[in-house]
Amino acid sequence: MKKNILIVEDNSDSQKMLEFLLKGHGYEVVATNNGAEALERLNEQSFLAIVSDILMPVMDGYQLCRLVKKHDRLKNIPFIFYTATYTDDCDEVLALKIGAQRFVRKPQEPADFMKVLDEVISSHKPAEPEDSGAPPEHEILQLYSQRLVSKLEKKMLSLEQEVNVRKQTEEKLLKTQDQLRKFFGQLETVREEERTHLTREIHDELGQILSYLKFDLSLLEEGILPEDKASQTRIQSMKKALDGGINLIRDIAKGLHPEILDILDMEDALKLQVAEFQEHTRIHAKFDMKIQKRKWNPKLSSTVLRVCQEALTNVARHSGAKNTSIELFQENDDLVLEVWDDGKGIPRELISNPDSMGLLGMQERAYILGGQIKIQSVKNKGTTVTLRLPLNNEEV
Repeated sequence: MKKNILIVEDNSDSQKMLEFLLKGHGYEVVATNNGAEALERLNEQSFLAIVSDILMPVMDGYQLCRLVKKHDRLKNIPFIFYTATYTDDCDEVLALKIGAQRFVRKPQEPADFMKVLDEVISSHKPAEPEDSGAPPEHEILQLYSQRLVSKLEKKMLSLEQEVNVRKQTEEKLLKTQDQLRKFFGQLETVREEERTHLTREIHDELGQILSYLKFDLSLLEEGILPEDKASQTRIQSMKKALDGGINLIRDIAKGLHPEILDILDMEDALKLQVAEFQEHTRIHAKFDMKIQKRKWNPKLSSTVLRVCQEALTNVARHSGAKNTSIELFQENDDLVLEVWDDGKGIPRELISNPDSMGLLGMQERAYILGGQIKIQSVKNKGTTVTLRLPLNNEEV
């Protein structure tokens, strides 16, 4: 008889390791994944021994062993359980009662396992024809049911503990996120105060100085003789440079603090922002407001305006678009701002990089108010930036 060993194991790694071990000791191996497959192979060829796991799909090791030991032709094949899941003493008792020769718990040293296998094969004797030592069927079924129920209870307990741990982890995470959101909110408040203070210093003080210089140049120009063309040209150049400086200061101040919100409501501020964008970039911009005017929370208004500003800046700098549209609407309990363009699109790696294109700033502002930023982009078909803010958030 060939030295064929039948392995019944659904774990591919365990199956390969056992197969490698047995082949290394001169055995020929047939590997199957469950009891049903094993029975098919047992009907096709003869085996010197069966090495089986217990917990498997379709048909487990207990069922396989019971069927083998009840079969007239197969019952004399030595059966060894090799298990990592069913390891209790009660599991071993059931295994031996249904006819297994050995019950081996994983893991085992290779030499120790081979010693067990060789002993079982060499010492095994065929069962006597009138052997009546097997326990009654109802006793086997009762033990089998008890083991299944026990394993199910343990699994349920394990799952319950895992669910509780995950729930506690989620609660801690939510608490941390809430604390982080409040921290970012406080940080943004401080930033806004600093921007406001810096805006006043730049606009009021530095802007005033440049305005005085321009006035002084005008007085100086009046004292220059008409025939002194060089001096007049020089003063005109200086006045243009000062005008450029004054405009730059205004732009910087506007970027630091959208004082337009101190005068206009959010909807009108957005209209003005879009109009200025179109005028400066020559990109056709359409603003569509599908929501009634109302008095918004200043934090929400500032966030919407700044996200729109950043999105339009990206359109102007990176998209190569000819058209853009800005929509403001309410969807369920969310206020939604969508900025779309028909440009070349944003590469996926830039979208996933929060440090690029001002995305981190937009995401941070949305996060503070419990909202989110979503960016969808298709190459050569444009980009859509969507800001979604919950109106029922306590910060709003």
